[in-house]
Amino acid sequence: MTKKRLVVPVILCGLAGLASLAVLAGCAGKSGEHAAAAAAPKTAAPSYPPTPQRPVSEDFHGTVLVDEYQWLENADDPEVQAWTEAQHAFTRSITADLPQKAWLAERFDALWRYDDESVPSRVLDGERLFYHTKKKDDEKWVFVTRAREGAPEQVVIDPNEWPPTDTLAGISPSRDGRYVAFGTAHGGDENPVVQVMVTETGEILPDRLRGWKQSVGSWLPDGSGFFYTCKPLEGEVPEGEHEYWHSAWMHKLGSDPSEDVKVFGDDTTKEL
Repeated sequence: MTKKRLVVPVILCGLAGLASLAVLAGCAGKSGEHAAAAAAPKTAAPSYPPTPQRPVSEDFHGTVLVDEYQWLENADDPEVQAWTEAQHAFTRSITADLPQKAWLAERFDALWRYDDESVPSRVLDGERLFYHTKKKDDEKWVFVTRAREGAPEQVVIDPNEWPPTDTLAGISPSRDGRYVAFGTAHGGDENPVVQVMVTETGEILPDRLRGWKQSVGSWLPDGSGFFYTCKPLEGEVPEGEHEYWHSAWMHKLGSDPSEDVKVFGDDTTKEL
């Protein structure tokens, strides 16, 4: 099992940002609740939940770094979970009754939700175009294609149809656009799993790759395979070292991952 890493909420910055936005909200309209809120008297500084410092020293090639908060990285630790909930509860106690909250939510929604698309990119061998689109009601970007400029738009991958916490993590069309290799991450686990799709039909090929934290690179010129990088699975290397030994491989379509060819990787220095 891979230890989950906790994304620590920065409460200080969050509250400072809310305070600044509240002032802006008050300045945006000098009447009604915004003006009244801007003129409200200052309150005493809040009392933040405690965060113990537990120094851990690590030597990186002769440079010793001390991290007082490394213990917060273990999201499975009940103490870390309790700390996180205390931070959330504290934030809610400050923000729940902000008079600007509803207005800010509506304003942010209006600024964030609009139709958008990326600049199309043409494949190296052919006229097919690939790009991303996002409608104002979409939560995630959609990967689309056109057979040529002016041709009808076709959805290739729509992550909005996936579970809410699943995301598209890397994508690489073949040189002629016939195939698309793409990674899927689940719940922010930072462990993309690469699959291959036939562009025209949406068929997912049975190809699987070796290792974990897979990342697809470039395709072979004839579209018969592609290069990718990964890290070894637990049990393939000494205990605690599966986050190291990063390597690059070549995969031929239709082949078993055990047949993939290692093209780059150091067998003596795990950090490379």
